[in-house]
Amino acid sequence: MIEQWKWVVGYEGLYRVSNLGRIMRVKQGGWKAKLLRMKARDTNGRLGVALRKDGVARTEYVDRIVLAAWVGQIPMGQTVLHAGGIADNTVENLSYGGRTCKRRKEEG
Repeated sequence: MIEQWKWVVGYEGLYRVSNLGRIMRVKQGGWKAKLLRMKARDTNGRLGVALRKDGVARTEYVDRIVLAAWVGQIPMGQTVLHAGGIADNTVENLSYGGRTCKRRKEEG
């Protein structure tokens, strides 16, 4: 699969996200462009990344960043579903669904 990049929603001009689930800080001022390090953010192993805008840092879930950029913002009442492993944040592995769908996937 060829890696493609889009702007991170809400952080346009600052960060880009790839269809493979990688996030990059864009070169700006004295900062060089670089891939960001992701770390486990919750007890289930979902990956998070720290993003900074206007001097404020926020940790965001990588799966939500990928889906927002490649599919669209999360619909009300929906959650992120992983078809494969929880650490696989490729766009093909992710989708939106209701919480009952999530429980069925975890049980199945």
